[in-house]
Amino acid sequence: MTELKESHLKYIAAFAMLCDHFAHAVPQWREDYYAFPGFFFHCIGTAAAPIFFYMLARGFRRTRSVKKYAGRLFIFACISYFPFILFFTGTPDTFRDFLRLNVIFLMFFALILLKILNDELPLGYKILGVLICSFFIVLSDWGLMGLIYILIFDFFRNNKKAILFCGIIIVIIKLNSDYFSVFEAAYNYNYKPYLNLNKASKVILYDICAIIPFLLIYAVNNENTIEATDLQTRKKSFFGKWFFYIFYPAHLLIFYLFYSLQ
Repeated sequence: MTELKESHLKYIAAFAMLCDHFAHAVPQWREDYYAFPGFFFHCIGTAAAPIFFYMLARGFRRTRSVKKYAGRLFIFACISYFPFILFFTGTPDTFRDFLRLNVIFLMFFALILLKILNDELPLGYKILGVLICSFFIVLSDWGLMGLIYILIFDFFRNNKKAILFCGIIIVIIKLNSDYFSVFEAAYNYNYKPYLNLNKASKVILYDICAIIPFLLIYAVNNENTIEATDLQTRKKSFFGKWFFYIFYPAHLLIFYLFYSLQ
């Protein structure tokens, strides 16, 4: 049986993101988030962002140059700016629409925040840096929840059991939060009263799916994943270094065009 490696996680995350955004690109599924089979694709998509957050936390500890790593993230966050806004908002018509930042911006500012927290800096500079980064993180897709994921992955980087435990806690919190609001939400989304139970069951299923990336991370084999020869191979490999940066804005733009033509 083939063991699960960290390099596999990136492709799993990319596939999960593709599924989730494909569901957003189909008009009838976009209008009704819980319509089947679009909802099935959204459930798969729950694995995407947390896995990329995990890889960011790992990359922060491994990279030879945080500056270059941050530079790549910032460049592709900017490249992805308009594809993200167009895909998720259509034609932006308010200032608030332009303030919506994509998830790569979150990863960029989270990386800077990790650097600030780990560097020997005066306390005042650290506080100021954390506040500035947090401000832009709040404006980004996934917001503070994304930062929490990244901090968990970094803090427990050598303890996968603790990471899995945190994943279980997150699922419990999500379930507890949605349990009290799901029936009210069903009315807000114009569901008929007899469909409330159906919506509730889907919300619960979606929350439970949040454990998937944590299970994958727990299952991954971290041993001998960054040997020197492998590092050299990845540095020279297009897919190893650039594919995932290009994939994000490219698939958003393609799905936006697909959605616009319908």
